[in-house]
Amino acid sequence: MNSDIGAEAVLGRLIWDSKEIIPASWYPSTETRIIATPQVAALFYGLTGNMDLSMGLACCTMTIGIVLAIWFFMKKAGSGRISCLLMCLFCLGFAGNIIILELLYVFAGYYAIHVIAFFFILNCYSSLLQKEWKKSKSLRRKMYGKYMIGLILAFLLGMQGTRGILITFGPLFGIEMIRSLYERICRSRYQKKGIILGKQQEKISFLWVSGLLVLSFLGTKMPFSSGQEISRNIRNGFAKLIQVVLPDTWKAVGFSEGDTVRNICLGLLVLNVVIWVIVLLIHMLKWQELSSLEWCFLVTAASPVVTALIVAFTTVESSERYYFMWIFSMAFAAILSFECLRKGMTAGISAWKVLTVITLTTAGIVIGINIHTVYQPILNAEEPTASDALEVVNYLEENGYEMAYSTFENANKMTALSNGKVNVYAINSFETMDICKWLTNVDGYPEDGIADQDGVVYIVPEVCEEEITKRGSNEGEYQLLSEMGVYKIWNKQ
Repeated sequence: MNSDIGAEAVLGRLIWDSKEIIPASWYPSTETRIIATPQVAALFYGLTGNMDLSMGLACCTMTIGIVLAIWFFMKKAGSGRISCLLMCLFCLGFAGNIIILELLYVFAGYYAIHVIAFFFILNCYSSLLQKEWKKSKSLRRKMYGKYMIGLILAFLLGMQGTRGILITFGPLFGIEMIRSLYERICRSRYQKKGIILGKQQEKISFLWVSGLLVLSFLGTKMPFSSGQEISRNIRNGFAKLIQVVLPDTWKAVGFSEGDTVRNICLGLLVLNVVIWVIVLLIHMLKWQELSSLEWCFLVTAASPVVTALIVAFTTVESSERYYFMWIFSMAFAAILSFECLRKGMTAGISAWKVLTVITLTTAGIVIGINIHTVYQPILNAEEPTASDALEVVNYLEENGYEMAYSTFENANKMTALSNGKVNVYAINSFETMDICKWLTNVDGYPEDGIADQDGVVYIVPEVCEEEITKRGSNEGEYQLLSEMGVYKIWNKQ
């Protein structure tokens, strides 16, 4: 538990209490939550009145949403039931990094909506690339509604921030440009090969993908949209790519967890992604047909690469959580290998058979190791885990304190550890007692000043003790109530 994660539960409760999808009293971070896990948590909070339980249920719901989005996409792309099941299993099981788990499935679910949107958009895109589209009027009528939902979703995700463009709409537009150019060349030179779409289908595909990108970009320009200030970093971009971005990508894949066997298996899965990209490029150079599933794989593989390049050649601070799409790229490549084996496409090619068997075996090993070393310890862990922060909130509950102030690193974390029984608000400094305008509720900061409130305590980490001492010397003495580990609890006499 940390304050970034705890903020999601706090926001869910606030959404329900304020009856606002975007609470006016909430200071957001780099992304405004509009259609996200906290909105789902708010509904569960209205039913249960339990802040932490509602957030847990919301993450379960979003995880089910991810699995369903993957399943329906795979079915639309023409995969069999076993392939659909394996894809869902791989996407759930390859995430062996706890930070990536927090992003997708566990208590925070920051990017869960982005993954659901990604596979929903691929579902629509896949239907546009199938030859049945121009043959079936009923199919077209069904899909037009989905295309409109996709456009609305792109705009809403744009209002949340720029991640929709980085993860989905930017890479999709790039691959669509390549595919469109490829189709044009095929149309002019190789029309008899029968690998091109109808002209109307081609036009709708390009316009729809372009519309997704444009609407997402327009969404980022809305007044309440949050985003990071971005400027170019062309001169130092390559050095940043090598020294910062690639090591963070290494962590996102899961190489830094310390298990040698898993690292070797992950390396093979990453290699399989690269092999499939090369194979599909060779097919294109030979003017061979690519299935809708293969085009969608290229979009998935392009997503983390595009994100890495944008982060490297801009001033955006790199983080391993930005490259989580590698998990889905590895899963997708493994499924392509399985599809080849299932359809008998490797007949007579012993090297491909061996590669496919190795890929599926390594996938199983990675999932088995993740279950043993990551998932099982989480399930067996004491909840909440014993810590100095937990002792602090237990003390405050026992002594009737319902409100406190601390640094950002402790505020939302302690609120979540107490399940909302103690509301801890973040301040920048105990010397100035000014509001920390980051993932916090402004309602916790009275206009007449923080320091003079009755019944309020200050949770001071060791590193900040000098700050409250200075303030006490200027405005009167502060009384030490208790000391627990690295924390001291003070109030004003």
